[in-house]
Amino acid sequence: MENKKADGNITMIGSIAKNSRDTLVVQIKIFKNKYYLDVRNHYTDQEGNLRPTQKGISLDIARFEEMKAMIDKVGPEIAKLPPLEA
Repeated sequence: MENKKADGNITMIGSIAKNSRDTLVVQIKIFKNKYYLDVRNHYTDQEGNLRPTQKGISLDIARFEEMKAMIDKVGPEIAKLPPLEA
């Protein structure tokens, strides 16, 4: 699901399967004449369609660079983490 126009108000960016039922979906949406980056958990219904849940965030795209700067810091921090015991 990469860069597909779902409809006139949604651009699908991508998705990550969390488990057999849940998928994290990244989209750009229009709401009240503003663009938003939407990162939301979706579940698969009985017909096999992805449906959004309330779990997620919608971020005004004007704040995207700020969010991206924080995400860019995650990799180096992960590299510093000690291994966890099983």
